[in-house]
Amino acid sequence: MVRFFQRYGHDLRRVSQQPLWGLFFVGLLLLPVNAAYLWILGRTQADGLTLSATYFGRDFVNYWNGGEMALRNDVMRLYDINDYFAWIKQTFHPSINQMVFSYPPNILPLLVPFGALPYGMGLSLWQVLGLIVFWLVGFYRTASARTWLSFAITATNASVLCNVLFGQLGFFLAGGFVGALRLLPTHP
Repeated sequence: MVRFFQRYGHDLRRVSQQPLWGLFFVGLLLLPVNAAYLWILGRTQADGLTLSATYFGRDFVNYWNGGEMALRNDVMRLYDINDYFAWIKQTFHPSINQMVFSYPPNILPLLVPFGALPYGMGLSLWQVLGLIVFWLVGFYRTASARTWLSFAITATNASVLCNVLFGQLGFFLAGGFVGALRLLPTHP
């Protein structure tokens, strides 16, 4: 970072001529804003709920419950909205916002390993595996300084931070999509 400022000083025109450095610079400027926004959204209160009355790892609550219920052979409860929401309130918190398991049954075998773990461990594993998939399809086999800079820029992006904070499926979906594109003969 010191070399960056020694080289470019405060001349933003020169920074914009170096696209990756320009993006990194903008990302650094926006990082406090993104972090504050995500802190407000993801901050948990004393009762374990976030300010938006969801549980930490919001989307992962559904994935974990799907895997856990599949293990208990209680899959039908996932698709009964009222019964499922009653289960969520009983398992997590009575004041949690409505949640719906809106995924097809063929995803359940993929969720079973996470449902077999306690919630916190499952969420941590979900996040780590998601980041690994994200890195592998986006940056693997291109180890250079520009690649690591690109990864640093991308990793501080608000959408990436949201995927981690809210336990979303985005890393795995992007991994499947980008991975499939990379297998094409033209390598887009």
